[in-house]
Amino acid sequence: GPGVDVVSRPGTSPAYHGGTLDMMRPVFQRVIRYAQALGLDMVEGDYEDNGQLELNWMFDRAELTADRLVTYRQICHQVGKELNVTPSFMAKPYTGVMGNGCHHNVSLWKGDQNMCMDQGRRDLHVNDTARYMLGGMLTHGISLAHLDKFSHIGMFSGGNIGAAEIKDMADFRKKVKLLFKRPSVS
Repeated sequence: GPGVDVVSRPGTSPAYHGGTLDMMRPVFQRVIRYAQALGLDMVEGDYEDNGQLELNWMFDRAELTADRLVTYRQICHQVGKELNVTPSFMAKPYTGVMGNGCHHNVSLWKGDQNMCMDQGRRDLHVNDTARYMLGGMLTHGISLAHLDKFSHIGMFSGGNIGAAEIKDMADFRKKVKLLFKRPSVS
């Protein structure tokens, strides 16, 4: 929008430059103010690349976070109208720049214990539980998106397929030959 056009030297990124962050201040301050007024616990943010702000709220249960994402998007669209800027939630709005668009961080907890990392590890690698969780999430989405290629769908403990995820139930019933579930392990 007007007044927030990013200028940087060729071959450099405007990410994390103070002047660029300051130029976007009216946008992120208003988003944060509205979000806090609606109960989002805004925890951090920064300016990433060519007009991209990253604003984060505190994690919570998946269904609460999903509701907050809908609220956050509505806030961003309202602020966009007020300040004549265009919000985008595309996964990767530009190629060749570091910006990552709308993304989600995922974790798995049992009580106060992070199940995605082993105690005592300080590196950024994940354990087998995290790999299985992410693999299951990817398999779930890929299988449902490509019923023409996957005729056997496996559902693991805790997984499910909702009717809303199936675009054509008659086609689903015709193409899916076997639906199996691994018994729950405590």
